[in-house]
Amino acid sequence: MANEMVRRHVTLDSTGFVTGWCNEGEATEGSIEITTPENLLGNLDAIKVVDGLAQLDNAKQKAAEDEANAPDPRDAAILELTDLVISMMEGGGSE
Repeated sequence: MANEMVRRHVTLDSTGFVTGWCNEGEATEGSIEITTPENLLGNLDAIKVVDGLAQLDNAKQKAAEDEANAPDPRDAAILELTDLVISMMEGGGSE
């Protein structure tokens, strides 16, 4: 099934990437109307508008996914602290 093309208003940053999507039939101050495949609606990570058409920037999308999936160093610290608390509760702490 082909992806339907729709018209929506968006706001853009200075490099032409979408920073906000308007609801269907709505526009905000500073927004422009573009044509976009439905599957790109709502994507704020990697949509660039070129000549009024939304285009997915695959490299930018991959970078956003990698950043979102990167381990948070705080997670390791929380796990270590949890292990320490469990150890202390089981009598493995200081005597």
